[in-house]
Formats: sequence, C-alpha cells, structure tokens
Amino acid sequence: MSLPMSAYLSRGQYVVAIAGSTGKIGYLISKVFLSPSYRPFYSEVRLFVRDTGSLKAKELAQLGGTLVKVDMHDHEALNKALKGVDVVINALGGPDHEAKSKLLDGVLASNAILYIPSEYGVDHRFNGFEHILWTDKQKHVSRARSEGVNLKVIAIYVGFFLETAFSPAYGVDKENKRYNIIGSKDTRTTYTAMEDIARAVVQITTMALNSPSSIPDDIRIAGTTVSWEEINRFMHRESGEEMQIVSLDEPQSFREKTIQKEGTNGNARELLMSEGKIDFSVDNQNELINPGEKLWDWTTMEQYAKNV
Repeated sequence: MSLPMSAYLSRGQYVVAIAGSTGKIGYLISKVFLSPSYRPFYSEVRLFVRDTGSLKAKELAQLGGTLVKVDMHDHEALNKALKGVDVVINALGGPDHEAKSKLLDGVLASNAILYIPSEYGVDHRFNGFEHILWTDKQKHVSRARSEGVNLKVIAIYVGFFLETAFSPAYGVDKENKRYNIIGSKDTRTTYTAMEDIARAVVQITTMALNSPSSIPDDIRIAGTTVSWEEINRFMHRESGEEMQIVSLDEPQSFREKTIQKEGTNGNARELLMSEGKIDFSVDNQNELINPGEKLWDWTTMEQYAKNV
C-alpha cells in the first residue's frame, strides 16, 4: 500500500471521535483509523460505545482506540465526550434520528473543525421526490453547515452497500430464481463494499485536515457500477445457476405509483435504480481520494460474486 495522505500531517496532531464505532460501518471505519497506515497521525481515536465489554469494543481497544461509554441521548455526556475533539465521524445507523440530532448538538457546541454525517448511501440531492429518511438527512446536513462555526461538513454518497446487492430488498428472489426489477436490465447501479467505504472515509478525513479546500463538501464514490445483466452473468459464471431477469414495470409508471399512490417507503430504491440515478460511474471523486487505486483496489461486483 502506498503512503497515504496522512504522511503530510504532523504526527499525533488531531483527535478523532467515532459515534457508532462498533456498528456495521462504524466498526470498519474505526479499524482503518487504528491501522498502521493512519494511527500514528492521530493523537487519539476516541470510540463512542454503549457497551465497553462487547467483543468489538475490546478488539478496538486492543488496537489502540479509547473507549468512551456514551448515552447518545444525554446532552451533558456527549459534550464531555466531545471535549478536545477535532473530527467527528457519525456512523450511527438506523432510524434513531434523535440520537443523530443530539450528536450534532454536541458537535456544534464543541471546537470540532470537521464533521462527517451519517450518509453512506444514495445521493438524495437529485432524486426528484421526497422520502422521510432523505429529508431528515438533508435537514441534518443543512443545519450542520449553517450553524457550524469554522466547521467543514463532508457528505459522502456511496450508492448501495455491495454486501446487500443480492438481498430480497433489491429484487433478488432466490427461491424462484428471479431478479425482479423495474425498467431495463441494462441500467447500471453503483455499489461500494463496506471496507472500501471505511477506507474512503478515513482517507477523505485525512485529506480534508491537510487541505480543507481540496475536498468538496459533497463526495460521491463508486466502488463498482454494474447492470442487472452483468450481475446475472457474473453470478451464473460462479454458481452455474440460471436466474431470470423480470421487469415488473416501466420507470415512469412506477414513479407515478410510488409517489402519488403508494408513498415512497417501499419502492424508493427500486425507482432510483430504474432511473439510473444511482449510477455514479462518471460523476465521482474516486481519483481524488484514491488516484489510480494506489492506496487500495476498489472491490468489483465480479470479485464479490466469487465469494457470495
């Protein structure tokens, strides 16, 4: 692995705090911060946890992380935990928007200079319709940017997690050997492996600390971008199993049903996939943060199919 941008930072200069540090994505982000490539450049990697005795928490502590037991709904506890922090990584998942809001309260009251909110999904700025999850995220980021004093806020969009690509939530019906899709089988969608997301978050953080103006406020990364036709080909090559691609509706018709009649909760992802709005293959910052894949190789769908 080539020397990361952190080589340009003074050793041990910054304190980073990670909320949700033992969660699905937070755990991976924490491990990258604590890896030999990055750990020497942070004086402290502070890990907010609910249970200091969990297996993941103990592992992270052994790697050099500082465990801080925090109730994310306790204003005073959060303020104390954020004292002296330069960077806050929000890796809180799930629908607990109150916890995320409380964390932001603490960030705004602190002297933090960099905040990465809990995005790590679709780029909801251009969807063309509202969804409660996205509107909450938009309000969160807008507040951080408008109320933060000398606070850089970087939203990171990754498409879908590569690890969820073959789940029923994305139209995969293994029992009936079908991919149930909307629109064309040739429309492409971006997926990014969680380990690649973690690497990108840490690299973006390090680069932003070194030169804030060099990093845009909104970043798209694209680990791998493929169509259903390509997915089917990769999977057939590895498993030998025949799957049928079945288009259930056209994008325009599905959009009308989703927005006007059925709401957006159940079908929003399928709609965006069908309209090509999660294709980040052209408009992304991959080369900015990982030029020529010199820091790491992005995981492709073809590689992932070999291990499913």
